[in-house]
Amino acid sequence: MRNKNKFIEMIKIFASKIIICGVLSVLFFSCAQIGTPNGGIYDRIPPKAKSSKPPHNSTNFKEKSFEIVFDEYISTENTSEEIIISPPLKNKPVVKAHLKTLKVSWTDTLAENTTYIFDFGSSIIDYTEGNRLNNFVYSFSTGNVIDTFEYKG
Repeated sequence: MRNKNKFIEMIKIFASKIIICGVLSVLFFSCAQIGTPNGGIYDRIPPKAKSSKPPHNSTNFKEKSFEIVFDEYISTENTSEEIIISPPLKNKPVVKAHLKTLKVSWTDTLAENTTYIFDFGSSIIDYTEGNRLNNFVYSFSTGNVIDTFEYKG
């Protein structure tokens, strides 16, 4: 009889532990809400250029590349169709977006005393939301003066 009482007591303790674990499990798993966090206000602002190397409108440019750093992560789309270079280069430049930096490089030799304009059209986009930076232009001159392409008279 004594062993029987001990056995019943052990079953009661075991059953109470199972019930406590079950209740705690239900409470623990019911607290979490299933879903994605809302993330705040939708970003509608396109990336903005913060700096460039060499600076925009540089003169006496002798490099084979330039870099532009933006205020947010960027990507590019349709660069071969969107980018217009004036005067045109013989070979298409290599355009690479990495994190917040856009790097443009080329193999052609640049003409002396010439202002080059790189019009990126709408090829630069915000990596997260896809907001397009329209009509972004970077220019430099291989001579002492930037040509404004304006006529006066």
